[in-house]
Amino acid sequence: MLANLANILVLESNGFYEKAIEMCLILLKNGENSEISQILDRIKEKKLQKLSSANKEMLALFLSENEDDTEKFKRWLVDI
Repeated sequence: MLANLANILVLESNGFYEKAIEMCLILLKNGENSEISQILDRIKEKKLQKLSSANKEMLALFLSENEDDTEKFKRWLVDI
């Protein structure tokens, strides 16, 4: 349990939210829910914040009249 918890925290600190969420869900399914549900909620919140800030950044690029910003936005759009 402690090793799994440590792995989740390392993944979270490195920004690998999806993998950390996946591990939390596995532990919850196995009945280990002492701190895991709180950690899962925190990781989900961080993931939403990250997505929200990325969307604001891309909106700024989209609305910009700068040609470099337009190119950055186009590259981002192609990547998704």
